[in-house]
Amino acid sequence: MGISGVLPGGSAPGNFAAAVTKSDTVDILPGPSRWLWVGGAGTLSVIMAGDITNTPVTFLAVPVGRIDLRVKRLMSAVTTATNVVAVF
Repeated sequence: MGISGVLPGGSAPGNFAAAVTKSDTVDILPGPSRWLWVGGAGTLSVIMAGDITNTPVTFLAVPVGRIDLRVKRLMSAVTTATNVVAVF
């Protein structure tokens, strides 16, 4: 068990969730997501948590539901998915 009884790793339950504001310049806070919830299907353009070059990656045809991606930024220019919530 990790801090506060939470299992370490990306598959552990989240401690906090917040709606994500799309931005091409600002990272999501309070840090990289554990996973994302997509409320409206579409395209996700993200910068992955471990990417030191800040190069966006685009995922096409993302369905509604839990998406197991650790991301630090949700890009606004390409993302069409809606109601995205980051779980930390």
